[in-house]
Amino acid sequence: MASSFPPQSQSQSQPPTQHQQPPQGQYGNPFAPPHPSIPPHHQIPKALDILGPYIDTPVVKHVLHEQLSKGTPMTVDMMEKLRHIIDQNELAASDFKVFSETLAIGASRGEGGGN
Repeated sequence: MASSFPPQSQSQSQPPTQHQQPPQGQYGNPFAPPHPSIPPHHQIPKALDILGPYIDTPVVKHVLHEQLSKGTPMTVDMMEKLRHIIDQNELAASDFKVFSETLAIGASRGEGGGN
């Protein structure tokens, strides 16, 4: 039995719809990644310079991501204090309990975690 519908020609078919994505980093968001393969916490200005080898440790990533999720920029001073805590005890970079204890010890000594 033959079909009563005429075959669809190329001219009748609709071309695939192309959706243009806005360039990343648009609309004044300094934390929007310009390239999807670069983690957001690596794009915080000066983060790699200040935190160096610790930038991908569990505690540092958590702190940086928390700041990003709040929309609060991570300042150079905040990153320097974070680095100071980790310099006091390298385990603080990977263990939240050690990080909290090191932070508490610094606070009890009146250290702001900074220089």
